[in-house]
Amino acid sequence: MTFGGLCLTFSGVVLYFASNRLLGSWVYIVIYLAVYGMGRGTWENTNKAFIADLFIGAPEHSTAAFSGISFANGFAGAIGYFTFSSMNRSAMADVVTVFALVGIVAYWGSAYLHYSMMQEIEEREDRLQKLSSI
Repeated sequence: MTFGGLCLTFSGVVLYFASNRLLGSWVYIVIYLAVYGMGRGTWENTNKAFIADLFIGAPEHSTAAFSGISFANGFAGAIGYFTFSSMNRSAMADVVTVFALVGIVAYWGSAYLHYSMMQEIEEREDRLQKLSSI
């Protein structure tokens, strides 16, 4: 997830420094889209796997979680489609960079919370098992 987020961050940050001429060259477009594609592919696929891990103990909620991801992706795409045409390049770079970095932080925060909750559940089960063996 971090790799995907960093690739997406790169796709925003590079807009601050690259000229229009450089952005329009074929070599740069291919490199830019390759990095963006790696970021998007890594982020979207790993995100779905992570959501599956989060809801492994509550499969009745996994459908809602996956539909929430699909809705958020579509909603973000629609906002970008309607707003980016009226933004300048630095504003687009701000949006992409900030949300990619927020995504990385949110991923690590939710991973930490999930790990902590799983440890707590295991400790509780160990205590119950010890009590039941007495």
